Amino acid sequence: MTDLRWGCLMAAVYPARYHDAHGDEQTQVENDGKQLRFVVRGVAFIGSDFDLLEPTLDLADPGLATFTLNHGELCACRLEWSMPLPVIVGTERIDGIL
Repeated sequence: MTDLRWGCLMAAVYPARYHDAHGDEQTQVENDGKQLRFVVRGVAFIGSDFDLLEPTLDLADPGLATFTLNHGELCACRLEWSMPLPVIVGTERIDGIL
């Protein structure tokens, strides 16, 4: 996340739940302001947004057998988490949750 007031990147980590045809896993979504990252079943996925998550392993690696990939990107799964989201209404800031 970028804090526009200070022009710096802010790292954030959110507890998350991953679900696909092979089951549910606890994980955490890491956001450094440029990339998202999480690890499931020992495999790290990284991407600039949730539609572009790619495994850090070679696509031929057998560790990817339990994941569905489309053009090398993770699909057919659900990732759930909550994160704070400030909302500006007029001149007032309200803390919300996405």
